[in-house]
Amino acid sequence: MKNFYLSVISSLFALALQGQSLTQANHAPSAGDSFQTYKCDSTGINPGASGANASWNFSSISTSSSVLNTYTTSANTNPVFTNADIAQFSSQVNTSYYKSTSNDLKYYGGNISTSAVTASLNYALPAIRGTYPMSLNSSSSAATSGTIYIITPFQLNGSFTGSSNVSLDGSGTLTLPGGSAGTFTNAVRVLSTQTINFVTIIATGTVIQAQYDYYSVDIKAPLLTISSSTFASSSTPTSTQVIVTINKNYLTAVPVGINENNFSSTDITVYPNPAAAAINFVTANKQAELVLLFDVLGKLVDSKKIEDG
Repeated sequence: MKNFYLSVISSLFALALQGQSLTQANHAPSAGDSFQTYKCDSTGINPGASGANASWNFSSISTSSSVLNTYTTSANTNPVFTNADIAQFSSQVNTSYYKSTSNDLKYYGGNISTSAVTASLNYALPAIRGTYPMSLNSSSSAATSGTIYIITPFQLNGSFTGSSNVSLDGSGTLTLPGGSAGTFTNAVRVLSTQTINFVTIIATGTVIQAQYDYYSVDIKAPLLTISSSTFASSSTPTSTQVIVTINKNYLTAVPVGINENNFSSTDITVYPNPAAAAINFVTANKQAELVLLFDVLGKLVDSKKIEDG
């Protein structure tokens, strides 16, 4: 009888751990996903403790509803990022490219921005952003390399090498503004770090990034994100930028369901070709919503809504 009770207790403990884990289904971006974020005041914001039974209290965080970003995820059609299958974007200068599988999530590049520099990265060896299933204290590292195109403060091409790490470094209770409706007792935190050492013909430098994403395990988009980027180079002073964002709809966020990812493939006709002034995009897929236009460097230059096919 004792062995039976021990078996039951072990099973319940395993289920509890599973309930606090992240998988491709409740973590990785997939085509059709969309969420919105508000920018928050980063002054005095501390990511908080790691480990089990952590308490992350951001109930008094100041939110700017005038700084709104809408993130949309679609199947990648950009030939510059051939290894990625997912594109997630909110603007022309904020696009990320991923390869998502049931085993891991890899980052193949996109735009980065600090207070001193904006650039576009294209990875030959991708950064790791998730290894599934992710549970408390799980960690994974990967070496990175690729090409960099610096856009500001000057335009330069170069290469980079570096390293990346991702870990689920904490679990516990996340408190956001909104009282009990803003309290999530099944929260987990994912810490993604990256070091980028770049070389151009006139300058060398390093970008160090750390991003804390706070999730409720039954809600796919992060509820809160704290990201910092430190830029140091041989030609400019060292600078650090901290950005904090909050999920606009966290009070009414919809849990992950079993019916996501049921988007059908899209056949699209483009004419005339070549074109001088106007291009038509036509599809019979009623779920198609956007046309995304990229330049040869992989930067999103425009997006248009599809209406009535």
